[in-house]
Amino acid sequence: MTEAPPLLDVEDLTTRFYTGRGVIGAVEKLTFHVNEGEAIGIVGESGSGKSVSALSILRLVPMPGRVVGGRITLRGIDLLALSEREMREMRRKHIAMIFQDPSNFLNPIMRVGDQIGEGIDRRELSKQAVARQVLEALQAVHIADPKRAADSYPLQLSGGQQQRSVIAAALVRRPSLIIADEPTTALDATVQYQILSLLGELQTAINTAIILISHDLAVIASVCSRVYVMYAAQLVESGPTAAVYRNPCHPYTQGLLGSILDPLERKEKLSVMAGSLPDLAAPPSGCRFHPRCPQAMAVCVAREPPNVQVSDGHTAKCWLYAARGDVSS
Repeated sequence: MTEAPPLLDVEDLTTRFYTGRGVIGAVEKLTFHVNEGEAIGIVGESGSGKSVSALSILRLVPMPGRVVGGRITLRGIDLLALSEREMREMRRKHIAMIFQDPSNFLNPIMRVGDQIGEGIDRRELSKQAVARQVLEALQAVHIADPKRAADSYPLQLSGGQQQRSVIAAALVRRPSLIIADEPTTALDATVQYQILSLLGELQTAINTAIILISHDLAVIASVCSRVYVMYAAQLVESGPTAAVYRNPCHPYTQGLLGSILDPLERKEKLSVMAGSLPDLAAPPSGCRFHPRCPQAMAVCVAREPPNVQVSDGHTAKCWLYAARGDVSS
């Protein structure tokens, strides 16, 4: 039996910003895929390239940035080859984005229901049918009083209700793919859990695929079957979420996991990574993590590490494994 092709296939994606102080490589040769109905996570510190990757897929990279290399296909359609009109249609029908701050997405002077209704194909639909679909979408995201929420302006809703409304706006189009960029960052812990549970429900209910972007590995673990770890615009580790969490191979992933408070492990002390992300206008030679890495070797400074398969489907871009793994690039 042949394996079904991925829903989304991203290959060697490269996005750069052309600024007054030089060229900034925001995403460098990023490769990953998402299968139908699958949830994958992209994790890393702020500035690692996660959000720019999402905007590149949507072809919404702001100036002075642009995608300069690679390939992005959705169900075999090359998104980078589409006209702007065709790409708008793809965003309207097939790819939805949930932004980190719903207040930046929701129009403050437009009722929430009207904004959700903009995503509905109104051809051959009455006004009453559109209103019914809006209420159904708000019910699906567990808003207690959908009618009141639909008639409200964004500022009349809580932060959690605003985020649920943004998810409803994505859901109403029944997209093939939802990209959620830090969707729980501004919410308290209880609402965070509710939103993540909701994303999992929607994934099952309408078989939509999800790319969940976060700086928090614990958030990724609650939703995603596979995880991709980014550092300084590059992919440094990827694999099944359980495998990466159980056996983090790249020192950067180890540092991220060491900073998570897990009550089951009863850590006495959290680890802290020294240093900060490098300047992407002038990144370090060799491995970009070597200035912060406690296990750095001479080769790490001199040469960029290869991607190494350390176990089935689990890869790390690190010289520590090059001698005993399957070097893929």
